[in-house]
Amino acid sequence: MGAPPGSAIAEWLEIEDPALFALPDPRAFSGLAWMTAPALRHQSVDWTEPPRWLTRSVNELGWAFAEFVRTNVVVPRMLADKPAPQPDKVTVPPLPLPVRSNLRLEGDLAKRELLTPLELQSITNTEMLTDTVVQVCVSPLGVPFAPVPLSSSGSPEADREALELVKSVRFKPLAGGNSTSPRSQAAFTWGKIIFQWHTLEMPATNAPAAKPEP
Repeated sequence: MGAPPGSAIAEWLEIEDPALFALPDPRAFSGLAWMTAPALRHQSVDWTEPPRWLTRSVNELGWAFAEFVRTNVVVPRMLADKPAPQPDKVTVPPLPLPVRSNLRLEGDLAKRELLTPLELQSITNTEMLTDTVVQVCVSPLGVPFAPVPLSSSGSPEADREALELVKSVRFKPLAGGNSTSPRSQAAFTWGKIIFQWHTLEMPATNAPAAKPEP
């Protein structure tokens, strides 16, 4: 039984071009799918509404706030009842001030033991001095070398004293350390020696004139 003339099946049977099945064409199967798709219709969402009056009466306006004030009682602040602090009655303990100069070790050098403790002298200066920081490398035998000043105290005399003390200091030799050990980077100890200076007042250079005897 043949297809009815003029029907879609009859039109498809008359197609002899095989490319119509792979390419979009109004006569192929894709024509009804998307090439003849209907145009999109956009429905506007803009709309207006006639004005409406509030449903509440004028007498009920502010009722919620009045109810809040009635049910929430505000009490006076308790902070105002406390007496004000009196700073003049607060005793502050005096800060302990150093009475002499000292030093401390930082870095890996803090793990090394000093053979002889260093005795630091106080520095005479008109103002307080900051710390003198010296970076130093110590050999396995405990001998420091190549000291490098990293921070100045503000006094050239104190900085020179710090460098001389670094050159004279001796640390306890490491276990197995000797003069024939290889001079590798891991065989040396790096660290900082920080000198904290204690300052003394400079003596008066001009004494007051003596009063003549009557």
